[in-house]
Amino acid sequence: MPSASADTVAPSTPTGLHQVDPDAPASVSTLAWNASTDNSGTIAHYWVRNLDLGNRSRPSATTMQVSGLLYPYCSTVPKTIHVAVQAVDAAGNLSPYSEPILVRLN
Repeated sequence: MPSASADTVAPSTPTGLHQVDPDAPASVSTLAWNASTDNSGTIAHYWVRNLDLGNRSRPSATTMQVSGLLYPYCSTVPKTIHVAVQAVDAAGNLSPYSEPILVRLN
């Protein structure tokens, strides 16, 4: 009987990351992106701010409201922060990060 092989294929890179509401009030913004694909199903997307692992969005979500982006993550006025998205599948394989964007909060 053949043995089952472990999933070693990472999800595709999330694309199209953008700030939905660039005129959002300070400390709150909505981000959106195109979902990753995977041979076994992408189960979650992570967002990363300034190279620190951030919050996990709900499984397979392609939009996310982020808040609490003030100090120490933002030190300029208007507030800005670099954000990227990464996907993870059921086996724990991580995609490459999306192209980072600069999120501006008024």
